[in-house]
Amino acid sequence: MIGLDVIIGAVMPIIIEFVAKYIKGSTGKFIVSLAFPLLAGVLVSYQNLSIANVEGILASGAIIFAAAQGVYKIFFRDSVLQRKISEL
Repeated sequence: MIGLDVIIGAVMPIIIEFVAKYIKGSTGKFIVSLAFPLLAGVLVSYQNLSIANVEGILASGAIIFAAAQGVYKIFFRDSVLQRKISEL
């Protein structure tokens, strides 16, 4: 499942950018950038949703968050795609 988490994390900056452009404060944008990977972690782990699997869900969300941050900082920040999304 780690490969799927990384792939989801790689496309997460695009999704977060679409949502975050409607939020004014940096705290709100940070909360969105934390909440979406955690929600994606829950969706990836939907088969094992239980109190006993909270660690797996959080681990999946953490991997997605880390991948999203890495892709954002290396490829997405100040890119043409980011500018196009912010202009929409």
